[in-house]
Amino acid sequence: DPFYYYCIQEDLLSKLKGLRFSISKLCHVTHDEQAQGIQPNSLDSKHYTFKPKQKCGKEYIFDGRPLGETYLNIVPFCETKKFPENPTAPDEMQYQEIPGAHPVLPGYYSWWGLSLEDQLPQDVTDAVHSLEQMGTYVAGYVKTPPESSYGNNAFCLTLPNLLKSYADSRQCLMSKIHLKVGGTLRYRYEVCYILIICAEDDLKTLSNFKDLTQHGDILVDRVLNPNGLVGQDGGVINPGAIPTFTPQHVISWYSRTRKSISWEGIAFALYFPNGDLTLKCPTETIEWREIIHRFCTSTQPPTDPWAKKWVCPNVNYYT
Repeated sequence: DPFYYYCIQEDLLSKLKGLRFSISKLCHVTHDEQAQGIQPNSLDSKHYTFKPKQKCGKEYIFDGRPLGETYLNIVPFCETKKFPENPTAPDEMQYQEIPGAHPVLPGYYSWWGLSLEDQLPQDVTDAVHSLEQMGTYVAGYVKTPPESSYGNNAFCLTLPNLLKSYADSRQCLMSKIHLKVGGTLRYRYEVCYILIICAEDDLKTLSNFKDLTQHGDILVDRVLNPNGLVGQDGGVINPGAIPTFTPQHVISWYSRTRKSISWEGIAFALYFPNGDLTLKCPTETIEWREIIHRFCTSTQPPTDPWAKKWVCPNVNYYT
């Protein structure tokens, strides 16, 4: 019943209105093959090693998955356009389509998302479960237990430990780490605000992007409160501070109508000037666990010559 669905969704929206989440823990999610390369090994038994990659537009074939084409609202020197068929986009921002395999941002990044499961009130969890039962796509980080469309391995650590590991990996002082606004990614059923973490030496390369403290972007003005994490120039001054996240729109995807109002998230994108550098995190700072993996967004051509559909990388890995 569409009306019943509407009532459930409105009930969830009312519960989330004004809700603030503390960003105390982040997680990196991936598939089994990539997870094997991250785990400590005989060459380095004291660290988890994360290799940065270019962030590119999605190769998109419509098959019901929650991600569609990739759009970014801040693309230097490119002509922009509004996201099509998306009247609920935050502030009707202008979006530039990013073609498949085309870099979204300059450089290479280690990508980290939110871990909020311990902060969700029971009534919100119940409402999310009700929407799921009705065929609604809901972002994995608001589910209990958590799940992800990006993989079945979650590597989690606290924000202060992530900042320290990044500073050590870039061989610089914590005071030389800066936070910048990377823009807003818009997929068919998801909104993702990008927060770039970089070293002072990278500021010239990333000069097109605003410091976290500069107003004029929805991330700074409404979504993220740094709570003293950075100074006026975007440099880290209190690595122990806990920022807060306030969702502005809740998107749910109703399978019967494919109508979308979106769940939002924040991605912490750790910048590296080339793909040969790595992020090393001490083993004692990382919590690794397997999570539920559905609606895979990284499907690829199957290695099985008899298979007709693209498959999750885990299928190919074990074939």
